[in-house]
Amino acid sequence: MKVKEFIELLFNIIFRMLGQAGFEYFIIGFFLIILIFIIFDKVHKGK
Repeated sequence: MKVKEFIELLFNIIFRMLGQAGFEYFIIGFFLIILIFIIFDKVHKGK
């Protein structure tokens, strides 16, 4: 799976959560995305 596809999938999940739940979940999801970006960055630099 490509990084771009993975990020698009994540955004789809988060926007679905946003539609169902509300703003608190959006903030949590947003921080999760940032965290995953940092992890991805470290994994790619580690290779």
